[in-house]
Amino acid sequence: MGKFRRESDKLPVDVRLQRRLALALDEAATQERLYDSADGEVEVQGLSPAEYALIRRWLERHEATEAAMACCLGCGRVQPAGSFCSHCQGRQVLVESPSARVRAPLH
Repeated sequence: MGKFRRESDKLPVDVRLQRRLALALDEAATQERLYDSADGEVEVQGLSPAEYALIRRWLERHEATEAAMACCLGCGRVQPAGSFCSHCQGRQVLVESPSARVRAPLH
């Protein structure tokens, strides 16, 4: 185990984090198979400051991207907010919330 950790320390932070998350997900899947229960959460302990910073940056980017998406009223495809649907060839407006009422005419 010590040799594995020393070799892992030489890898780039994103590769180390990917391996740790893959191991945690594999352990969760094994637990689900063995005990027929799923917690819905995976816990990873002992993250290095670099690994933690990488996760925080990913979450910040993911939340910003998710907030900037909208749903087409015609086909239901999710696309960037503030644009017209490329699938419907610009005929449908996009709304940020599929349940929101729209008072704008469709083009």
